[in-house]
Amino acid sequence: MINFSGCPGDHARAKYPNWVTCPWPPDYLEILNWQWTRVAFPYWARMAGFARKYGVKKIALEMHPGFVVYNPRPS
Repeated sequence: MINFSGCPGDHARAKYPNWVTCPWPPDYLEILNWQWTRVAFPYWARMAGFARKYGVKKIALEMHPGFVVYNPRPS
């Protein structure tokens, strides 16, 4: 399964993506926490369940700047 990681907005009714990359000032950290805990993680947890249900063993994410996944983690 190949997909984009997506990019949440800064609130539930946002019309445009807005991925916070800096935790300062504190307002940005609140938005970033919301994006991870209320949007990105729950979405990908559901997608992992969907993939398991249909026998998909790996999910590849195409990286793009401004998305949740935008660069590989250094090893």
